[in-house]
Amino acid sequence: MNNRLPLILLLISLAACSKGGAKTTSPVKIAESFTFFGLGGKAAITEFPVPLKFGLHDSGVLNFTNNGEYTVKRPGKPSSRAFPYKLAKDGFLELSVSSLSRWPGGFDLTNKSALFFIDRRRRTRNVGDNAPYFYLGVPKIKGTPKLESSWNAFGDEMFFAVKGAKGIPENVARGFSGDLVIDKAGFITKGSWIDSTGSKGGLVLVSGKTRSFADGELDATLDLKGGSLTGVRSYSGQAGKHLIVLLDENASKDHTIGMLILVRQGSKPDLKKLAGTWLVGAHTLFTKAKASGVDAANGELTLGSNGTWILRVTGIRGAPFEYRGTFKAGDKGKLLFKEDNQARDWVAGVDPDGRYLVISDNIAPANIRSKDNEVGLYFAIKK
Repeated sequence: MNNRLPLILLLISLAACSKGGAKTTSPVKIAESFTFFGLGGKAAITEFPVPLKFGLHDSGVLNFTNNGEYTVKRPGKPSSRAFPYKLAKDGFLELSVSSLSRWPGGFDLTNKSALFFIDRRRRTRNVGDNAPYFYLGVPKIKGTPKLESSWNAFGDEMFFAVKGAKGIPENVARGFSGDLVIDKAGFITKGSWIDSTGSKGGLVLVSGKTRSFADGELDATLDLKGGSLTGVRSYSGQAGKHLIVLLDENASKDHTIGMLILVRQGSKPDLKKLAGTWLVGAHTLFTKAKASGVDAANGELTLGSNGTWILRVTGIRGAPFEYRGTFKAGDKGKLLFKEDNQARDWVAGVDPDGRYLVISDNIAPANIRSKDNEVGLYFAIKK
């Protein structure tokens, strides 16, 4: 695909005008390497079917150093020059990409198990001035990852329909959440999720195979049957201790690009231990034909020990928006969220160590319980 925008190219192009940017002093310094995966696209899309060039993706390695700088390395490309980062004591991360541009995010300082960051505004040759990106990072590990386990699964994908397709939400973008079981040989022996098809969602049965490699790298081929996701998906990604992030980059066969996040299942979460403030990054896909697009946002999620929650994030337009409601613990490391204003239900998966969680908004606008024309993902790291 020629719509891939290497992060390294952006950093190099900005270097000329920034002259490295003003040196910043990071309150916390780290020496870590994280493989990152990004999904982005045009913010406002008036065409249907959605043109392939409006879906974007990115991946590579972020190398942080103890002098408060980071570089970006992509396969087959030289490493970027060094740029400053700021990492606060509560885990708030800020990546400088020029003297004027900063990408906000979050970092798990306790276990160093995950990071996220967002790019609210980017200019690309294919899209123009506004192409937001959402990024997740997983640390490189020694040896091959342990995949044999039960996993909570979350994801979303852009869909590039063929000419003449119906202008329905699932022909623009889809969200999904469910469960996967991977055996010792890497086969998916049991799997299913609910996607954003129709008014009630569609049941998708999942089978397939994973392969793991050195440093935690892996790929996965999934055979999906049911809902609007039927077909084969090919992913590549990175596995950590309890987290797997995978990216579907090739739309030539399945007409999609998307992100799949797996969180190892654990015991029923303790709400008192989860109570507090979490840094949040969000990826949203708007699903109305001829009025679709992509958003990336960041902010905070507050979980109360009494089962209440408030989510406040700011997207690419600069205006904050808020959700609030109640939540309860589910089995296998799940949380079940209800939103007050729209009576919508979200499903989340909690890291067994309690350091991060993933929330799936897999409700399509066709769903009678939702007023929003969107699906998406939220990734939260506890302060």
